[in-house]
Amino acid sequence: MSDPARPPGQLFRSLTGSPVFAGLVTGLLIFAAVILARAGGYLQAPELSAYDYFLRQKVRSSAAAAPITLVAITEADIQKLNQWPLTDSLLADLLRQILKDKPRAIGLDLYRDIPVPPGSDKLRDVISKNPHIVTVMKIGDRSSGSVPPPYMIKDPSLIGFNDLPVDRDGSIRRGLLFMDGQDGLLSSFGLLLALNYLQPEGIGPQPDRLNPEHMRLGGTTFVPFRADDGGYRRADAGGYQVLLDFRSRPFTTLTLGDVLDGKADPAVIQDRVVLIGSTAESMKDMYAAPVSGRQAGVNILHGVEIHSHLTGQIIRAAQGIHKSLRPLNEQYAWAWICLWSLAAGLAAVRGRSYWAFGLFLAGGTTLLTGLAYWSFMLGWWIPVIPPAVSWVLTLSFVKAYLSYREKNDRVLLMQLFSRHVSKDVAETIWRERQNFIHDGRLIPRKLTATVLFTDISGFTAIAERSEPGELMTWLNRYMDAMTGTVMVHNGVVNKFIGDAIMAVFGVPVAHDDDMTITADARNAVACALEMKNKLADLNREWENEKRPTIRMRVGIHTGSLVAGSLGGAERMEYTVIGDTVNIASRLEGLRMQPGDPSPEADHCRILISEATRRLLGNAFMTSEIGEFQVKGRDEKIMVYRVSGVMDKNTAT
Repeated sequence: MSDPARPPGQLFRSLTGSPVFAGLVTGLLIFAAVILARAGGYLQAPELSAYDYFLRQKVRSSAAAAPITLVAITEADIQKLNQWPLTDSLLADLLRQILKDKPRAIGLDLYRDIPVPPGSDKLRDVISKNPHIVTVMKIGDRSSGSVPPPYMIKDPSLIGFNDLPVDRDGSIRRGLLFMDGQDGLLSSFGLLLALNYLQPEGIGPQPDRLNPEHMRLGGTTFVPFRADDGGYRRADAGGYQVLLDFRSRPFTTLTLGDVLDGKADPAVIQDRVVLIGSTAESMKDMYAAPVSGRQAGVNILHGVEIHSHLTGQIIRAAQGIHKSLRPLNEQYAWAWICLWSLAAGLAAVRGRSYWAFGLFLAGGTTLLTGLAYWSFMLGWWIPVIPPAVSWVLTLSFVKAYLSYREKNDRVLLMQLFSRHVSKDVAETIWRERQNFIHDGRLIPRKLTATVLFTDISGFTAIAERSEPGELMTWLNRYMDAMTGTVMVHNGVVNKFIGDAIMAVFGVPVAHDDDMTITADARNAVACALEMKNKLADLNREWENEKRPTIRMRVGIHTGSLVAGSLGGAERMEYTVIGDTVNIASRLEGLRMQPGDPSPEADHCRILISEATRRLLGNAFMTSEIGEFQVKGRDEKIMVYRVSGVMDKNTAT
C-alpha cells in the first residue's frame, strides 16, 4: 500500500529538511559572505596574485615584438661620465645621434624642468626642430610632488606626464592615457609616443561610436578602467586608465655609451620608437610589476620599461594585433560566483564519503582554475579566488553539516532500531534514512504490515513464587530466544510489555506490493512456529534444571497501521498504532474455547485472523476456529489456528 499524498505543510517540511535544500541554502549563504568579503577588498590581494600568475603565462605564450628600442642610462654610464644629471649639451648630442637614423618618435623620460648647462640653447634648438620628440612632466599627488614641464618647451602636445598608478601592494598593473590638469586634459608619455608612431599609418584618436567619451584607435576602443574591475575593489580609477598587458617581448636595449660612441645599429632605431631613460639602481626609478626579471624575489621594472610596455600595448591594440583584456561585468561575476557556490552545495550532497569529498574539492578547484586561465587566454578576466573560496567553504560546511546530521540520525535510528531489527534491515534503514527522519523525528507513515503478539500464560503465578534475580534471569533467557527468532525472520521487535512481546513484519521499510505483504505475513507465521519450537527446547532445559515450564499464546493479524516515533525530546521510541495492532493483541488473549487442545497437549497456541490466512496460501497447516467478537470491533472476525508447516519450501 502506497503512502497517501502528503499535505502541503508536511511536504514543505520534507523539502526544507532534505540534504539538497541544506546544500543550496548553505551555498547561498556562503555566496553572500564571499560577496561581502569581496566588496570589502579582503579577496583583492589573492585575486591579483592569481591575475599576475595568469598574466605571466600569457606573456610567455603570446608576447609580440614591439617597435621600441630603449636607450638605457646605466650605472656604468654614470660612473664613466662621472656626472648626474646629464648636461644639456650631452643630452643634445645624444638626441642628434639618434635622429640620424630616423626614428618615428623619441621619448625623453628625464626631467628637465631647469637648465643643466652647458648647452641649454643647443638642447632647445634640437627639441624645437623635431616635434616627434616627447618629454615628460609629473602631475603628482598627495604622496608625491609634481615636476614642471621642461623649461625649453611651450607646446603641451610635446609633453606627456609619466605618473603611474600604483596598487596597494606597490605593484604596477595599470597605465594612464589621460589625466585632468590645471590647463585641461593632459596626455600620458606612453600615449603621445604611440600616437607619433601611428600617425604615418593614418591612425589617430577618435571617439567611440557607442560611447563618445571612450577613445578609439584604429579598430580598438580603449574602455577606461573602473574602480571595481576584475579583482580590484575601490581602486583609484582617476584619469583614463587601462590594464597593462606587458605582452611586448624583451625590448631591444642600447646603452648611453653605445649610442654616443656610434655603436648603435641603425636598423634598431629607424622607424621605431626610442625611449631614453635611467636603469641605474642609484636613480631608484624601479617598480614592482607582474613580469620581468626578478630582484630580491620581486618582479621589477624600471620606469622607462613600464612606459615602453604601455606604448607597445597601445600600438598593438590600434593595429589589431592584440585585444585589450576585458574584465567580466559585475552582474556576470556575481552569477559566476553564485554558480560555484550552488554547485558546491549539490556536490557535497552527492559526495558524502571522505574520498568523494576530497575528489570534489581538488577536482572542482582544478576545473575552476583551468576555466579561469582559459578565459584569461581568450582575453576575459573572470574571478577565480571568490568562486574558489565559495567552492571550498560550501563543500566543507555542507560536508560538516551533513556529517553532523548523519551522526545524529544514526544515533536516533540506532536508538530506535539497532536492538530490534536484523542487520540487513538496519542497513536498509540507514541507506534510505532520508525517507525516515525529519527534524529529529521519524516521518509518520501509513502502511500494511503484519503484527505478532506473544504472551506467557500464567506468568503472574510463576513470578509470585520466584526470587526476583532468578525470575529476571529466567525471563531474559526466554526473551533472548524469542527476539532472536523475530529478527531472523525479518521482523521488528517493537516493544516489551512485561512478559509480552510485540513484533511487526513489514516495517520500518514500507512494503507496498502484494508479494512483499504476503512475504511479511508468512514470515510472521513462520516466526511463531519457530518460537513454538524454541519454547519446547527451553521447557525441556528448564525441566531438567527444575525451573518452571511455560505455555505461550500468539496472536497474528495483517492490516493497515501508522508507524512513527512517539515521545518527547528526552525519550522517544518507534511504535505502530491502529486497529491492526488491537486485533493482533485481542487474538493473543482470546479465551480458550471448547474443543481447543489442552494446555498439556499444546504449549504454544498460534491464532491468526482471516486477513492473514488469505495470504498464507498452502504454506501452513491451519484450522478454522470460528468467528469471534473481539473487544473494540463491532463485527466478528474469523479466527484460525496454525499448527505447522505444510510445505517447508514455500514457507519463508
